[in-house]
Formats: sequence, structure tokens, C-alpha cells
Amino acid sequence: MDHWENAWVPFGVIDTHTHLEAVAGKGVPVNELLERLASAELIVDVSIDPRTLPERTRLAGGRPFVVHTTGVHPSITGNPDLDQMVETVERQLASRNDGTPVVAVGETGLDWYRMYAPRDVQIAAFERHLELARRESLPVVIHNREADDDIVAALRRTDLPASGVMHCFSADAAQARRFLDLGMYISFAGNLTYRSAEDLRAAFDIVPRDRLLLETDAPYLAPAPLRGRINHPAYLGHLYTFAADRARCSVDEMVEQIGSNARALFGEIGNRPG
Repeated sequence: MDHWENAWVPFGVIDTHTHLEAVAGKGVPVNELLERLASAELIVDVSIDPRTLPERTRLAGGRPFVVHTTGVHPSITGNPDLDQMVETVERQLASRNDGTPVVAVGETGLDWYRMYAPRDVQIAAFERHLELARRESLPVVIHNREADDDIVAALRRTDLPASGVMHCFSADAAQARRFLDLGMYISFAGNLTYRSAEDLRAAFDIVPRDRLLLETDAPYLAPAPLRGRINHPAYLGHLYTFAADRARCSVDEMVEQIGSNARALFGEIGNRPG
């Protein structure tokens, strides 16, 4: 497979949520990918299993525009070593000033669609992540599948000084307003471009431009017209073009807006285009 066919990386672009280790696992050569992304401002490599952080930092190769998160994805909260994984997150957060660019807690959240673990187990793990984000004054990256009410309730119970992001948003405008009211950013992935995603586009339309983020969630959800391919951040131009057209602005303006929003959430990190 030609992973670079139809690749397009606008100058200064940001991917606020990708999984580099999973991209590599799908056969995409990550070193070449990151060479193609050298003009990007920021790539946020998001944790599924915190124990993979050393491998993820190795894949990044010290590039200043790649930063990482640490957390336990809901899909592995049913593992018997969940407590040890959360303890690994705590240790990584405590040592993040030693040189590893960890900028957020997550991916965490709740998934009532696949029910990877019982509700009480998922909720307990989610609340532990929220407390870590509160304690460390870091943003939190939240996964939500059909669990809006429970996530809203957990966020209302936790004072998050650094806010967070509802990643790969997949609900409607009414749910988007609930999360916006709680101070969250809303991030959209390639499914925004799919023909059937009218409710999702309606949600996009009501998100204030200073609370909007864009992401690949690679290797999943390649944007149209690449749907079905292995996704990666070098396809970002297609999503940014679609979002800019929807917002009635230029691609450059959308890149600038997402950059400003990502810096507000994750900090002044990565490359700054000149």
C-alpha cells in the first residue's frame, strides 16, 4: 500500500490526537511519516497503555513537535493489572519534568457501547484519571461512547483547572453544548467528513471557534475521500479543508485557529511556524 498517496500536510498543522504506536503497528513507517510532518506545529501522541510510553518516545525520535499523553484507555480497563497501570501513569506524571514531554492525562473515559469492563470499574478508573489531571493541573483527554450523562456527572464532581477535550466527538449539538458548558474543548476527527454524519456536522457548527480542535485519531477514521485506508497525520489536510469549508474560512485560518486553541489547552510547545 502506498501510504503517501493523497497525503497533504498544510504548513503549521496540528494533530491533537493520534496513536503513533498503533500507526506503526498497521505498517506505516513512522520515521518517514514524521519526516513528512516536519512542518507541522504539533502532533499529540495519545496513550492507550502507559507502559508503551518508552516505545512511543523512541518512535518520536526527539522531534520537538511530537508530545505525549499518559493514561489507561477504557478498552483495557478490564485487565487484571489495571491498578498497576494507573500507578504507572502516576509515576510518569511525577517524572514528566525529567525530559519526557507529557502534556495531558489520558486517553481515559467511559465506553458503554463496547463495555470493555463493568461500569463501576470504568467509572473508578476514569475518576482516578480526573483526580490526577486535577492534581497535576494538566488537561484530560476523554473518550466517550454512549456515556454522556456519566461523563458529565464525573466532570461536575471534579474541578479541572486545566480543562480538557472531548476527543473524536461523535454526538449531537445538544450534547456538545453540555460539554462546552463544563469548559471542555470539542475535537472532531475524519468521521466529520462522512456523508451520514449530519448530526456531527450540526455539532461542529455550534462549537465556538476558540473551543474547536481537529484530530486524526489515527490509525482510525481516515477522512473522505480516503475512508477505509489506514489513517495517519499526513492526511490532515483533507480534514482541515473540510472543516474550513464548513466554517467558511480558509485552510490557513483554520490552521491558525486550531494552533491557538491547542496552545491554550496543551501549552506553548512544539514547533512555532515562522
